[in-house]
Amino acid sequence: MPEHFLLELLSFNAKNRTIGNAAKRQVVSHFKRLHGRLFQDHSVQAEKASLPYDLVPLNDGKVGVKVMYLDQEHHFSIEQVTAMLLTKLKDIAEANLQKKVVKCVIAVLSTAFDPYLGGKDFDQRLVEYFCAEFKSKYKMDVKSKARAMLRLTQECEKLKKLMSSNSTDILLNIECFISDKDVCEKMNRYVSVRLLFRAMNSGKSLQVMQPRTLIYLKIENRYSKNPLEIPEGMQVNYLCKNLLFVSHLVKYLNMYCISVSLSDCHTIILTDIVCSSQMNEEVNNHPPDAKKAKMKVKHVVLPIEETFTQQLPKDRLSNYMEQESKMIQQDCQEKERNNAKNAVEENVYYYKLKLEGLYQTFINAQNHQAFSELLNGTENWLYEEGADQDKQTYINKLEEIHKLGKPLQNRYQESIRRPKMFEELSAKIQSYMTIMEEYKNGRNSYCHINAMDMDKVRVCVEDTQVWMTNIKDSQDKRTPDQEPAIHSTQIEEKLQVRKD
Repeated sequence: MPEHFLLELLSFNAKNRTIGNAAKRQVVSHFKRLHGRLFQDHSVQAEKASLPYDLVPLNDGKVGVKVMYLDQEHHFSIEQVTAMLLTKLKDIAEANLQKKVVKCVIAVLSTAFDPYLGGKDFDQRLVEYFCAEFKSKYKMDVKSKARAMLRLTQECEKLKKLMSSNSTDILLNIECFISDKDVCEKMNRYVSVRLLFRAMNSGKSLQVMQPRTLIYLKIENRYSKNPLEIPEGMQVNYLCKNLLFVSHLVKYLNMYCISVSLSDCHTIILTDIVCSSQMNEEVNNHPPDAKKAKMKVKHVVLPIEETFTQQLPKDRLSNYMEQESKMIQQDCQEKERNNAKNAVEENVYYYKLKLEGLYQTFINAQNHQAFSELLNGTENWLYEEGADQDKQTYINKLEEIHKLGKPLQNRYQESIRRPKMFEELSAKIQSYMTIMEEYKNGRNSYCHINAMDMDKVRVCVEDTQVWMTNIKDSQDKRTPDQEPAIHSTQIEEKLQVRKD
């Protein structure tokens, strides 16, 4: 099933980077929460415990990611990691649009949310639950194994999706989890809701839960049991009558008498200030027809002065761009190296299959043995010392295979194309001979042709027929494992000349 989204994942390897859905090993993930925060921030320290990679403080006090890249330790800022992800998105967009992408707009929607209550936090509750279960049941310390924690997190995410549509018990089964041991545990929607309810520390969070779930939770808190496990004598039926639905109206009041319209956010803002003149005095004889205070509107210019700008210094930005360019170049080189290696492996399997099938009659016994030994030796070399070689080494190996394989492939293809070209040339000769016969019999359709020109046609047709007869005889004397006496391209050229 194709994935139409790019995961927020990056992995750093000994020779290149892997970004997106393929980067599920040695992964750097969930870094959006770390943007703009200092390393000593309490939220960063809380997040650090659940991340499968190491966080380090940078020189400016912000958060950095420690990874092993090109067999060396590197510290990347969160901005650099995000730029890597955006670069991958840019490459995907260019591949689909078939043109260069020069501009990008990132929209950050304004919303109200709890940064510590979301899908990842729900997954973390399930992970902690299973860690405790596996520790008591299998004596496994899952939290000490980064790879095991990553696998468990992925399985918990799948389990959460299954529980959204199933109310029965669902098995969590992980094969070869730790020390080649399999683990298995049950989970259902009711238990998961209890875990999520504990994660919702704020009372406002209860509003997002279904009424049925709230009733279950209240019964559980009252009797300390599952509602379905309460004894029959304690069960009570409730009947609601004369329900009155109350709507809560929320009024949003403007506490300041200022209406703002944006004109140019870098220069000025036009404002309307409404001034009301009021006087509080004690008047003994207040006239009944006193006039109301007049409202005066005054237009003023409200200047905007920039006091704080959150952006990278130019020297650091240039350094980041240079590092990204080097990593992109390294990724391209590694991709080309892998493509060359895959080409060698692909040709090995291709010719091994064809040697025992279609190509078997087009190679003699001696060359067959030599070619088979070359293919088998190359296959073994790929899985041993040739597993990690440079691009040129793989290109040289591919040329060795093509040196014996290409002539064999050409002989097979010629055996298919050559008879067809001979048939087409023979049909063309026959058509010209028919025309010459009709011209000789005085058919009116060819009376406009000069006799000298028709003699030239006759000579050309006779020469071509003699040439075709001789070359076919020469080809018939050769075996399929020998080089052909004539190639199909030569016959095609002869045919094209005769057409002209």
